[in-house]
Amino acid sequence: MIKITELATRKDNDYHREGMLQVEYPNGLIFDVSWYGRRNGFIIYLIKDFDWENPIIKRAVKSKRKLEKEMADVFEIIAQQYSS
Repeated sequence: MIKITELATRKDNDYHREGMLQVEYPNGLIFDVSWYGRRNGFIIYLIKDFDWENPIIKRAVKSKRKLEKEMADVFEIIAQQYSS
């Protein structure tokens, strides 16, 4: 289970920036969470071999609760389909 313990409030705009989290795996996968403003929210990407134009997964969420769930789902996909 993924638990996000801290996200910035509207007053803490420096915290919410594009490129919040990126994990590179040895098999060419990149897990990325980016912030695209209040209008677009968070976007989770799963990228293979630096092909950002064709992500394996792209999921947009606007709430912390949904972000936690979607991150856990993508990590589960990585564990099931891409771990050797």
